[in-house]
Amino acid sequence: MGTGEKLYSIFAILFVIALAVILILYPECRQLKILLPISLVGLIVNILFMFIVLRDIFLREYMTFGQKVLWAVMILVLWPAVFVYLPKFGFRARRKLT
Repeated sequence: MGTGEKLYSIFAILFVIALAVILILYPECRQLKILLPISLVGLIVNILFMFIVLRDIFLREYMTFGQKVLWAVMILVLWPAVFVYLPKFGFRARRKLT
């Protein structure tokens, strides 16, 4: 991942956490007129975030195709798996390990 992708990934994770905290702590934000625009922004942020993460997975040279598919499925099915992937692989260089 490049620097911009790393910064955006951190922003997207913080956005999701902030959104969850706001919806838990402030019940007035659960009204439809507030919830719809916030959810739309969250959807756009997460679509771009998933694109960045999945692109990074499939650009890794030192992972086998099976490993790439496994990580992609884990992240798509269990979103919190991104908390494992990013520190372990995502924030490191894509160059081939020897």
